Amino acid sequence: MEIRIREAKDDDLKIGGDLFAAHLQEQFSIDPHPAPNRVFDPHWFIKAMMNPPVNHMLLADVEGQVVGLARLGILYGEGLIPLGGGPKRSESSYMKRLPVILLGKCRNILDGWISRIEAKRTVAQMCLPIRRGYIADFYVIPQMRRKGVGSVLLQASMDWFGTKTVLIVDLNYLEANEVGKAFWKAMGFDGYRVLARKDVSRTKKE
Repeated sequence: MEIRIREAKDDDLKIGGDLFAAHLQEQFSIDPHPAPNRVFDPHWFIKAMMNPPVNHMLLADVEGQVVGLARLGILYGEGLIPLGGGPKRSESSYMKRLPVILLGKCRNILDGWISRIEAKRTVAQMCLPIRRGYIADFYVIPQMRRKGVGSVLLQASMDWFGTKTVLIVDLNYLEANEVGKAFWKAMGFDGYRVLARKDVSRTKKE
């Protein structure tokens, strides 16, 4: 079985959106909280987020069928603290280039996150900036798993990060996703930060 990895082009937006939609559906089946937003358009999202060189999408192709997707990005880790706490600098050019995107993955009052900081004032850094890669989405269709597609797709992703001189590569996965957890651990990704959550909506009042 020949696995071919290629960069996504404009005419791949339909299949890219289809894979992203399937990826989201699987994630929500593992953890349905928060509930999916029915008006969210995965195809629009994929199109909006394809803005090289900050974002990049790879597709895995097996015998002419696209069976996997990796959506990659470059981040600059700049912690921000109030003015007056150290050397100041203007908002990074990276933050200025990011599109304003409403992801629409949360429900009720806040129907999304805004992925750009609009502040025009100068800010002080809490820590030194780190150029790092980020695997935003990684998906292989179920019938093609455990056949080497994920490993080949990840290697191509790491090769792309290597051309961007990143120092580290981050990703996140659901704690309840045992298959994903095992895959990433096998690929050398170790946990370093725990995001804990408590559902207080079901807490009984005393």
